[in-house]
Amino acid sequence: MMERIAKEGRKYGVSIGVVSQRPTELSETMLSQCSSFICLHTTSLDDQAYIRGLIPESEGNLAYVLSSLGRGEDLVLGEAVPLPARVPLYKPNPEPRSNDVSYINGWRNGADNLDVEEIVHLWRTQNKR
Repeated sequence: MMERIAKEGRKYGVSIGVVSQRPTELSETMLSQCSSFICLHTTSLDDQAYIRGLIPESEGNLAYVLSSLGRGEDLVLGEAVPLPARVPLYKPNPEPRSNDVSYINGWRNGADNLDVEEIVHLWRTQNKR
């Protein structure tokens, strides 16, 4: 259904916005109808190559910056902008409580109430709390 909207929606003044964490899993037919792209941080080489194939050849090398984009930063290209641009996104207020875990602080400080002997015992006996 999404492919049909993408292919024929322009005739009726209908647009489509597609958001995905894995562009390789989206329909190539649907994405070929898109004239502008807002690309966020992407580390998968397959996804980067896929995005590179979707955008005009003259802008294809820009896909290499996808892995270096920071949180709240995107790459905008296509008909929506005169030149491809690295653009900051507006942050919501209040911001969601979905930050990444600070592993370094956790490793340095450790847990307050960590009972290593109990953990080893449960692990060896294959019991769960």
